Amino acid sequence: MEPYLLLGVLLSATAVGVGGVLLTVLGGRAGPISAADAARRTTLRTRSFTYRWFEPTVDTLAPLFRRHAGKTVDRLRHHLEVLDETGWQADELLAVKQVEGVLLGAIAAVGGVLVFGPAAAILLGVAAVALFPLLAASSYKAKAERRVGEVRARLPFAMDLMALLLEAGAGTLRECFERAGDEHRGQPLGDEIRRTLFGVEKGADTADMLRAMDRRLADPDVKEVVQAITTAEDRGIALKDALRGLADRMRLRKVQWMEKSAEQAKVKITGPAMVTMVACLLIIVAPLVLQMFGLASQGQ
Repeated sequence: MEPYLLLGVLLSATAVGVGGVLLTVLGGRAGPISAADAARRTTLRTRSFTYRWFEPTVDTLAPLFRRHAGKTVDRLRHHLEVLDETGWQADELLAVKQVEGVLLGAIAAVGGVLVFGPAAAILLGVAAVALFPLLAASSYKAKAERRVGEVRARLPFAMDLMALLLEAGAGTLRECFERAGDEHRGQPLGDEIRRTLFGVEKGADTADMLRAMDRRLADPDVKEVVQAITTAEDRGIALKDALRGLADRMRLRKVQWMEKSAEQAKVKITGPAMVTMVACLLIIVAPLVLQMFGLASQGQ
């Protein structure tokens, strides 16, 4: 490698570091913060190395994300609510990931110059800076969707349990929720039930907390359960019959979903199976072809 090129890369990395330090020193939040926000920030400093060292930088970048990437911030805020990530604000988390992307981009640029060359170094650095926040937001989306799927998968069992408790003479709907939460402790459905009960203990109405869970998860099965429970409570309908019917319908939909997933898996596996088959054929045929070419060359 040319010494001047290496020197240029090192100076560029130094400039990125100095710029980050200046942004950390000169940036920051405007105005005082509340006691609750101060406690939240203290928790984030213990959880995140990047936030602990670049908090003023994060405070400077967060408004930029709110202003120029509002839709991404809103989607990430919803996913954080589903995951019960109460500490992070969406714009702050994106700003943290952007800082980490800059640091990763500097490392990737230096490594790219040493291994591949200057063009690859520029490409790797720009890709890390630009894509890292988006990839982080996408990972939270995947986690939230997986959590909603786990809640949906356990709903029929929870409805069966609550119906059995009501048939056995359980006193109130809250007792049924408490028992279902205990049975699903450590699972996403149990966490959602406990969040609902916690709101009720704070004085909120049960129907309002159930509707909040429906809005948070945004799942058709959850919506159907919430509507059935709230309607039965409002109209005085026998809840155990409604829950039993819901559990049966959800189990049927779960079987249909599994059948659909199996059919989709067949289609997705066709391509890799063809590639594997072609590779096996090449392994078998290649020695014969080479032998034929060898005999042909000897005959000439």
